[in-house]
Amino acid sequence: MWFVVTYDISADDRRERMADLLGRYGGRVQQSVFECQLGEQDLERMLAQAGTILGSPENGSLRLYRWCAACRDASTGLGDVEETDEGMAWIV
Repeated sequence: MWFVVTYDISADDRRERMADLLGRYGGRVQQSVFECQLGEQDLERMLAQAGTILGSPENGSLRLYRWCAACRDASTGLGDVEETDEGMAWIV
């Protein structure tokens, strides 16, 4: 399953830890946006680890958007965009 993962965290240390975590599961396409291909176990593991980093809701947010194959195939981009590991897809 592919996901677009975004976060909004104001504290520098938490934000850096979240970026490091998401970078282990996918590729960064914008400052706080990642594309991740995750199996069920990886998804559960990543969410548990992200929850530990986030701590409580007042510390920020993490959001995952399921990205189906048809949506990936229909995606396009402009500017400095790179292909993800499988197929062509961009987030603008």
